[in-house]
This record gives sequence, C-alpha cells and structure tokens, in this order.
Amino acid sequence: MDVGVWAVLLIANRWAHALAATLWVGGGLVYLLVIVPAARRLREAGHETGVAAWMNRQAGRVLGGGIGVFVLTGGIMTLQRLSEPEIGAAYIVVLAAKILLSAAAFTLVWKRGELFTGLSAGPLVGLLPAWLRSKAGLAVALGALAYLLAIVLQRIVEAALLAS
Repeated sequence: MDVGVWAVLLIANRWAHALAATLWVGGGLVYLLVIVPAARRLREAGHETGVAAWMNRQAGRVLGGGIGVFVLTGGIMTLQRLSEPEIGAAYIVVLAAKILLSAAAFTLVWKRGELFTGLSAGPLVGLLPAWLRSKAGLAVALGALAYLLAIVLQRIVEAALLAS
C-alpha cells in the first residue's frame, strides 16, 4: 500500500477515535446533566409522555455504539504505536491504564454495570456530586480520565521523538 494512502488512513482512524471520545465524554455529560434532570422534572410535573424514555434509549444506543468505534480504532492505533522503536515502558504503562479505564467505562454502559453490582464507594461518596454517584456518571468520569491519559500518551510520544 502506498505510504500516502496509509498516512491518510491512520489520520482518519485517529479522527474517528477522537470523535468517539468526544461523543462519549461530551454526550455522557449532556445525558447526565441535561437529559436525566429533564426527564425527572417531566415525571415530577406529571408530563411523562414517553419522550424521556425515548431519550434515554437513544442515548444508550449512541453511547453504546461508540464502543465498537473505540475498540476498532483503538486497536489499530495501539498496534501502530507499539511497532514504533521510540515507544518505551512509560508509554506501555500509561496505555495499559488507559485500556483498563476504558474497559471499565464500557462495561458500566454495555453490561449496565453488572460486574460492578455490590461495590461500595464508602463514606466519602457523599462528597461527590449526585450525577457522579451513578454508574453512568462513573462511566463518564472514567472516560474523561482515559481522555486525559490519551493526552499524556501523545506527550510521551512527542518527548520520545524530540529525544531521538
């Protein structure tokens, strides 16, 4: 395959991964901070029309569908990066942490948190905002941390390239 075509495919892959991350974190925040409270207010005011349930299902479909994009594009990026000679142990450790955070977030959404049933957050949970105490809130927070680790990974690569 031509090097130029390969470069375009890798850029498209990174773009799809970044869009999925934006959708995951941004869409998750909109769901938690807008859709859930709006649905609650509709219910409390006696205006339950099925719209809230529909919005909930749609949000689940969109965010759940992003998991496939993440896994595919993330797998491609991981294989591409790990084949570069500049990649060292720090990159691998941060990448492993990012993959674990992402897997936990995906599990919370995809499996509706079945693997996390019965876990207790302890007495400090009251210090967290209400939206963060739910499984969806935890999934968004984990996604945001994975996003942060993606930025750290990029910085590690940039530092390695400058050093070589």
